[in-house]
Amino acid sequence: MTYVKYVNRNVSSLDYMDIGHVVKETKNQIVVCGKRNKRYDIPVWKIKIVNNDILIDMNLQEIEDSYTIDKDAPLPTSSNESFISWQSITNPNLYQYEEKYYYNSLVNKMVKTRNDYYIGYVFKETDEQIIIMDNKENVKYEIAKSKIVDVGINIIIDIDTTSIMMYKIDHNTSYYNENFVIR
Repeated sequence: MTYVKYVNRNVSSLDYMDIGHVVKETKNQIVVCGKRNKRYDIPVWKIKIVNNDILIDMNLQEIEDSYTIDKDAPLPTSSNESFISWQSITNPNLYQYEEKYYYNSLVNKMVKTRNDYYIGYVFKETDEQIIIMDNKENVKYEIAKSKIVDVGINIIIDIDTTSIMMYKIDHNTSYYNENFVIR
């Protein structure tokens, strides 16, 4: 099982709100698909804060000067990595990789109801359901994927705020077993 801590999160610098999002992570670094067709391979130790977004403890210019990588360069790997190999993609480039693998995962995406109420973020997913974590209320929700109406930057589910509590589960329930896999 691969633990994904940073993938799909937006990345900010000290002086710029949104420099891109994490498309891949290894033990030592994150790969950020940046705005304006840029790629940054940033060491994990440069991360200052991880909330819903990641804050890098540098200004954008410092990041660009130190960590800009050719967008078509091979992605870094870890020794125990189980991600799809970059080399297995025909004529690879970062955006092809991102389109094929980044958008297929719902983990860490924000979830809202159809009436635009923020619920939380996807903590885990299976083929049939998603587990949503709400850190503000310290609550978990288990919702069938059939309730998903739209997936973009956020996930919109076909549930209104008055009925969301029907999907509440015990916060202490563990999902670290063979039935739940992080995608």
